Amino acid sequence: MADSFTHEIIPAFDFKDGELKRLHQGDYDQQISFDHVDHMQRIAAYEQAGIKMIHLVNLDAAKAPETKEKSDRKIIEIIKRFPKITFDKGGGIRSVEDVEEWLDYGNNVRISIGTWAFTGNQDDIRHIIEKFGSERFSVDIAYNNGRMAIHGWQEQSLQFDEGIKHVRDLGFQHAVVTDKSKDGADAGPNLDIVKEVMSNGISAIVSGGVRDTKDLNNIRSRFLKNPLLEGVIIGTAQLKDPQIVYDGIEIFQGR
Repeated sequence: MADSFTHEIIPAFDFKDGELKRLHQGDYDQQISFDHVDHMQRIAAYEQAGIKMIHLVNLDAAKAPETKEKSDRKIIEIIKRFPKITFDKGGGIRSVEDVEEWLDYGNNVRISIGTWAFTGNQDDIRHIIEKFGSERFSVDIAYNNGRMAIHGWQEQSLQFDEGIKHVRDLGFQHAVVTDKSKDGADAGPNLDIVKEVMSNGISAIVSGGVRDTKDLNNIRSRFLKNPLLEGVIIGTAQLKDPQIVYDGIEIFQGR
């Protein structure tokens, strides 16, 4: 895998029906198409600028894994095209077999587990983390009105504080932390929930709602000296204008 990703800017690309899309607040009835964006060209440009990690999500698989094929093909193509980038792949990971299949695509794949972390066999999850190492995994921590959101963020699970302790006890050391109400909503990230995750000793990627350099500077000023800040995901904003990624690199890495 690539080196550590502390304070990295992490562009996100979500796919549904094999097309580049974003959801407003995780609502599958409120889809925004970005299929006009050449994602391969954009990732290549980001790699040239120094981006080391990309977040990829299969929105079909997150909600209903049996519908995953079209978007999986897109994601696999990206992973194979860019072997020097680490891809944090989320959506539809529900079994040991799913984990092994995706890790087989290359050392540049890290698996982001959401629903399965809260509904699956805990011994299986501990086993795969011990077998492959915690660096090959992140956990999708999605906040929804005080509880963990699962099944494509359409359902709720444990209370938020209980859920953090639950995934920590399973062995997860990295988390993608999102407030569902902020995601794709141009509303700014919820940094309080990020702080709560970090306070439990889990490194965090800030996700959901990053709009502009003001948000990035706010994250930087609050967490830059915290070694548990792994990075910041930028989704909708970078699809609208990739300049925010280049500005983010300058703000966090000064390169």
